[in-house]
Amino acid sequence: MAGYSIESELARGGQGVVYRAVQSATRRPAALKVLRDGALASPAARRRFQREIELIAELRHPNLLTVYDAGTTRDGRAFFAMEFVEGVCLARWLEQWRAGAPPSAPLRQTLRPLLTLFVKICNAVGYAHQRGVIHRDLKPSNVLVDRAGQPRVVDFGLARLIAPEGAAALTTAEQIAGTIPYLSPEQARGLPDAVDVRSDVYSLGVMLYEALAGEYPYPVEADTLATIRHIAETPATPPQRRPGGRGRIDDELATIVLKALAKERERRYQTAGELARDLERYMEGEAIEARRDSAAYLFRRLLRRHAVVAVLSAVFAVSVLILVLALALMVASQNRLRMVAEKRFQDVRDLARSFIFEFDPKIRRLPGSAEARRLVVEKGLAYLDALAREAPDDPALQREIAAGYSTIGDIQADSTSSNLGKALDAVASYRKALEILERAADVEKPDVKHASALPLARLRLADALLGQRDTDAALVLCRSALEQTEALRRRFPNDDDLVDLHADALERIGNVMAARGDRGSADAHYTRAAQLAEERAARRPDDPQLQRDLAVSYTKRAQIHHAAGDHAAALEYFRKYLAIVERLRAAGPDDIVSLRDAAIGYQWLGILLLETKRPFEAIEPLGVSRALLERLFSADAANADAGLTLTATLTRLCEAQVAAGLLDAAIGTAGANLDISRRIVDRSADSPGAERQLGVALYKLFECHQAAAGKTDDAGLRRQHESAACERLQECFDWFDQLRRAGRLAPADAGVPAELQAELDRCRAATAPAGNRSS
Repeated sequence: MAGYSIESELARGGQGVVYRAVQSATRRPAALKVLRDGALASPAARRRFQREIELIAELRHPNLLTVYDAGTTRDGRAFFAMEFVEGVCLARWLEQWRAGAPPSAPLRQTLRPLLTLFVKICNAVGYAHQRGVIHRDLKPSNVLVDRAGQPRVVDFGLARLIAPEGAAALTTAEQIAGTIPYLSPEQARGLPDAVDVRSDVYSLGVMLYEALAGEYPYPVEADTLATIRHIAETPATPPQRRPGGRGRIDDELATIVLKALAKERERRYQTAGELARDLERYMEGEAIEARRDSAAYLFRRLLRRHAVVAVLSAVFAVSVLILVLALALMVASQNRLRMVAEKRFQDVRDLARSFIFEFDPKIRRLPGSAEARRLVVEKGLAYLDALAREAPDDPALQREIAAGYSTIGDIQADSTSSNLGKALDAVASYRKALEILERAADVEKPDVKHASALPLARLRLADALLGQRDTDAALVLCRSALEQTEALRRRFPNDDDLVDLHADALERIGNVMAARGDRGSADAHYTRAAQLAEERAARRPDDPQLQRDLAVSYTKRAQIHHAAGDHAAALEYFRKYLAIVERLRAAGPDDIVSLRDAAIGYQWLGILLLETKRPFEAIEPLGVSRALLERLFSADAANADAGLTLTATLTRLCEAQVAAGLLDAAIGTAGANLDISRRIVDRSADSPGAERQLGVALYKLFECHQAAAGKTDDAGLRRQHESAACERLQECFDWFDQLRRAGRLAPADAGVPAELQAELDRCRAATAPAGNRSS
């Protein structure tokens, strides 16, 4: 199987075989799932396997398995590669947990590890639901727990997309899909149109019940039809009454479990996230949302079991009583509920505002802040999604939610600052912000501050799309933002902030045109942006942000001169840039933005010296850049931007060392570059830049060994370098070919695999024994 070395078989099921393997290019372990019967598989089996690949390929969650690759083996069997999890299934984990739980500890303390695990499982399932995927086969064997205690939900072989209204959810052959003890009532009844996210909630409830009580919530018999009837009709026995649940489960926890196991979908938790939040409330000793069944509900269930005549009289009497009570209590109840709902809504709003707009600005420029910012993203998105679902038609609140999504997007993948490297997630966050602002713009005419939020949101989304190489969509957004900004400047000619926004729009269009190879248009837009930046900075020389904006404008002009071959002009602009950023760095030596800015300046200084045939001079600024970036990356390995910028510096430093004849140093630099590149790909699975950089790192190590082989007179050492060179080149080809098969190669790199194959053939021919070489 190209790109992988298979080590052993892990599991075999009705649909596929799972192997443990190692990905050749990254050296990371992987799990390969291969369709069992290959080319002889039935059309239905092939469809299910392909559907599983399509459904989970875009899912990126810490508690779901990440898919790396997909393709076809040489003998025609479909496969896909996932991250490999070293751990045990949930059932085995539960055995270990029960054996180690202290018998005398307080109840909630004893249950916390189990309930925390289930919260993560529920959140992973909820994440899949938000992206339209229903699992339909949740059970303990489809949850792995790794050595760090983190669960992974696996095996989406029976999953499907949430069907649009009115669409048939399943084919006839799939009327009952799933593992019987964990089926929801609607699955057991064979009602495909009724299967939705609440069906997965029910299965989660069965798993939680079994984990707590040690048995199923209803009789599971050898007679399959009898078991299905119990699932559809028999109420779950309260778990605290089971032998395994006595002393382990209190009434509140039982209420949560039984709500998840309600036969009627409407009475269950409506999302997996709701179940997770109630479990969290229980662990923290807060009031839970679930309530035990009311007397009225229990009475209605009793009435359904008796004769019609008796029911009619009872219903009439109870209905009259309920009506009288309802009329008496309605006004007071509605007012109380409204006050509670409004307070809860305001609490969530205050939490979101504090977490996103107050906490993150205090930490974003500190070294080592990426993990804390990852928490800001996780919690902030939860708050914002809750507000967006429940928000009234309040323009001020809508703008606040949009600003929150934009800030989250910046943390995920803002290309101008430190970020988490979550490019696709950032696109989603920016889209949410833009959609909210576009809706708000249709119903109000805001002031200049709020009106400028819309073009700024377009520029942010354009940046993220440009990072995904979608230059067409990015250009449309940038031009729209520029038109809006110019219109706002005509309405508000004295507003300084609009000048900044105007310069930003011009610069972003320049970025898109540069990516398209249109240097003339890019330079024209950069020049106009630089003029605006110079005017602002001259009026306010003590404003550090305006000074930084001016410095950034110099880099754009420098890059255009560099692309045109005018290295002298490019050097001059980068020296002007460095003069500004070093002043800013002196004012804040621990500020990660200033550190990053200085590192980029020294990186470019080294690049320009290297390209003008001054490799010895280039080594010094590249070394300074490396030291600054290693300081950032070692303090915060989650800072994907620092990691990628570091690999770019190491690539150029390696080239300078080779050109200077410092081959041992170059091999060491190239090896460090490869290690860091692999770590970044592992963390940033959706980053085209990180994927390409890994291929570049492999190629640079090949070049270093090739150069070393050509410089040594020691035959044995030469053979070692030649062998290492061919090995790295093979890995490089495998990696780029894998990207090609996955459709993740940039158009400019389309010919790279073929070029690498030709170079690999030459490398093998050169290192083959003399008698085996072709003439």
